[in-house]
Amino acid sequence: MFTSLYDNQEMEFDSASNPLYLDGEGKTAAVFVREIQPEEPDINPDYAGDDLFADEMYEYIVDHQDGYVMRISLGKDRNWDELVNDTGDETISSEKAIEMAKGLFEKYLADFISEDSDRVCDVSGTRWYLVTVGETIDGIPTGVCAPMVLISHAGTLLLANFEVNRPSNQNNLSEEEAVWKAIDYFVSSPHSAVEGELTEDNVIENTLIIQMDGRLVRMIMFSYQRRIGELTFESSGGVILDAETGELIDILLAG
Repeated sequence: MFTSLYDNQEMEFDSASNPLYLDGEGKTAAVFVREIQPEEPDINPDYAGDDLFADEMYEYIVDHQDGYVMRISLGKDRNWDELVNDTGDETISSEKAIEMAKGLFEKYLADFISEDSDRVCDVSGTRWYLVTVGETIDGIPTGVCAPMVLISHAGTLLLANFEVNRPSNQNNLSEEEAVWKAIDYFVSSPHSAVEGELTEDNVIENTLIIQMDGRLVRMIMFSYQRRIGELTFESSGGVILDAETGELIDILLAG
């Protein structure tokens, strides 16, 4: 399911020749291994040019430009299934898993977290805990987040991804402006087949979302009367638009 980031060659870590290191999750400091090359197999090409570190337990991909840990994964000699299936003497609670994930978030993204910001966390999963942690300010996501932290039921970190995708703009439409633009887009689409008037009272969801490239978009969902031929029935749909320019990105319709 998840592949080690370096090959099977034997490597010796020499702190004298590799002075770069970080305080990882293992019992020893993680040390610099090499720069990731574009042609390396089983590695996301987006990581090319970034730095690979490792300790006796984990591998770390470190952003070469901004110097933060983007990914933590088990080392090549660690048995994923064994760690997942080992529940130990007792399993940790989902609340403890969230606490662990928040601790990792605070540790590895400390230089990017704003003062007086909040954390939004969610936990799910069956074979392991899948925790997400995101930073918000006044309810708006900043783009600093841990979108995936996997923790075994015994409390072992299995995988963690961290992102710093701050929006490139801060001159966003007001919520009211965005809603009325979304209404105009939606009712203008012949596929929405809106019966009657659509107003702000029809809004059932209004969410800001950070895309992978740092773009901030707004998703606005409606509950409305839909007309198909001679039939009129309750339906739902929505609009995704650029949060700054109001540009239409997509129209969403119920199946």
